[in-house]
Amino acid sequence: DKQGKGVAIKTAWEKYSGDIYCFMDADLATGLSALPPLINGFTGGYDLVIGSRYHVHSKVNRTFIRKIFSLGYRLVLKIFLGLKVLDAPCGFKAINSKIKENILPKVQNDKWFFDSELLILVYKQGYKIKEIPVTWLDPREGKDKSRVKAISLSWNYFIQILAIKKRLKDNN
Repeated sequence: DKQGKGVAIKTAWEKYSGDIYCFMDADLATGLSALPPLINGFTGGYDLVIGSRYHVHSKVNRTFIRKIFSLGYRLVLKIFLGLKVLDAPCGFKAINSKIKENILPKVQNDKWFFDSELLILVYKQGYKIKEIPVTWLDPREGKDKSRVKAISLSWNYFIQILAIKKRLKDNN
């Protein structure tokens, strides 16, 4: 009945039981070969494992403008929420069942901000997060550019960050 990245992921994760739940963006910017390292990232007691395009061992091919927007987003998250994770919006994440039970029900966004909100809530609750390197290629080139409108999405993300900041403050 509802549409959006977040609602799709939450619906799938809530439907099945398991030890680890993961997702990757449908454009396969991070290839399927990255899945075993993502799952193996849970060794060491981590609760959330994310692909990071800023990891020193990552190989990333992005346009200059996407790099600028991404760095700006990272800076806003650090200033407004104190987030020290390098790549919150990377669409390649996995959680354990503890996060599914304790944090997933608290995630309110059903659209693009879903995975950033999930990460922020996990971080703010003090769970262990591991960032792993990825090979990330922008699969859209030439006339097949991304249909995501960067400016309006950035504004929406900023509004979401302010809302979650308020929500976190109100809950303390």
